[in-house]
Amino acid sequence: MRYYLENNIWDEDPDEPNDPNRLRTFITSNEPIIVPWGPRCGGRTVFLLRFSSYLVKVLNYEVSIDWKYRTDKLYSIVGEHFMESINSPIAPSGTGLVNLFMAKVQDPNERTLFSMFEGSELFFSLQCPLATYIPAINQIINANNIKVYLFFLEFDWMRLKERRLYADSLIRLLSRIRKIDKIIIVVNKIDRYPEFFKNSKIDVALIKERIIYEYPKLFERMAKRGSLKCFLNPALMPYDLIPFSSAEFNQTYDGDLLMTYGSDIYPETMWKCIKNNLKL
Repeated sequence: MRYYLENNIWDEDPDEPNDPNRLRTFITSNEPIIVPWGPRCGGRTVFLLRFSSYLVKVLNYEVSIDWKYRTDKLYSIVGEHFMESINSPIAPSGTGLVNLFMAKVQDPNERTLFSMFEGSELFFSLQCPLATYIPAINQIINANNIKVYLFFLEFDWMRLKERRLYADSLIRLLSRIRKIDKIIIVVNKIDRYPEFFKNSKIDVALIKERIIYEYPKLFERMAKRGSLKCFLNPALMPYDLIPFSSAEFNQTYDGDLLMTYGSDIYPETMWKCIKNNLKL
């Protein structure tokens, strides 16, 4: 079984599970769960690092691993690696197949506000776009906890065929999302597109128009969950849309990938949106 160690070196342990279907996971609290949902290399892990850094440094909240979520030996390495990466300038490598974890967010009064779930690279696969979810992901979907699903989208992602396959996978997920759960559209890596910035401000209306154009079937289906007015005009959909940029990246001469966190405006806006959706 392969897993990450320091400096992105791999090691193996034959006594630990290497099949994500065999991982034993436990949801032991009733707090809401934030679920970043996206394809491989979609930026979910770096998003969690950036958002966690903002919560800790700006809001003085505590982010910690939920050590009850998994009981296998590997989990201690997975959890410690994430916590160390929050303040590390080294960008994390891609998430391994068994690197699922749950992190808790507590306010300064030690009140747990919500948990954040990292589902590894198992939400969507271009090789098997209609594959069934592993038990740990089904457990999250079926849990009684309120979920806030963050649908990660980005402009010009892959080719049209791949975008349609990803949109179809999100549509399949929509059929299992309850009315009490929340959905936030995260248009990620927005810093790559200067045309969406006017006088240093983000043109959210233009972003919304463009992202609906790139994923029309998805937004048509999402609009059906709202009113007839939304169905006739998906731009009026009752879901929040948050442009986001986690960090900028630089390759060093010796092969490390450095990351510099972006403006606080992105995690600040995300925090306000989550806070509003959960009525915190």
